[in-house]
Amino acid sequence: MRKILKGMMFFNFLAPLLIMVLFINPLAYNYIVPNYLSRENFISQKIFFVFIVCLMRMTTFREEAQFNFNESYKWIKHVAVNKDERLFKYAQYRI
Repeated sequence: MRKILKGMMFFNFLAPLLIMVLFINPLAYNYIVPNYLSRENFISQKIFFVFIVCLMRMTTFREEAQFNFNESYKWIKHVAVNKDERLFKYAQYRI
């Protein structure tokens, strides 16, 4: 289960790049549509791909948010121990 989740998170990291390539006509549309697909089929598959990417991002959102919370907790703990660091002084200044 963890390997599948890790693979999904890796795909979610690269998915915006793939969507961007799909929406740039000289990269995707001009090469795929004349040779392999009709225009309507390409548009429907593009919308379906965006929908699938949104669903995958929603399924892994909790794990990504938890990872960010864990990392921020580690940084706060580290800064609280080393109070002479510039980051701690900056946080004190902002508060």
